[in-house]
Amino acid sequence: MLILTRRPQESIVIDDGNITIKVLGIVGNQVRFGINAPRDVVIDREEVFERKKREQDSLDGNQSPAGTEAVDPEGKPQSVYLRRRRHHPR
Repeated sequence: MLILTRRPQESIVIDDGNITIKVLGIVGNQVRFGINAPRDVVIDREEVFERKKREQDSLDGNQSPAGTEAVDPEGKPQSVYLRRRRHHPR
């Protein structure tokens, strides 16, 4: 695993500049990222990726390990979707 340190408004460039990740801000223990990537690149938070994978596995007839479902603080399953917004420089 590559570990990098960035400050707000600093970026990381991946794949010859095709993907750029910018730290937009830090509030407490939350970090906001802006991600510029080609539209064909799927970008998900880890819990969304895992949920999609479990759903696909169940459609394929595979069973996912017990206890891997993302839950909210009250113990209810999460249904979280990441909206992709395109940033257009002004």
